[in-house]
Amino acid sequence: MTVGIWQFLVIILLLLLFFGNFSHILKDLAEGINIFKKTLKKINR
Repeated sequence: MTVGIWQFLVIILLLLLFFGNFSHILKDLAEGINIFKKTLKKINR
């Protein structure tokens, strides 16, 4: 079975969508962790 040009383009498109959203999710997660740490520091004071 050979991979056609359209199958190749669809796979690349799906990977770009997945990793684009994935990096955005990681960025949001890191921001949430930073806010959590700041809140803990305020509580401990």
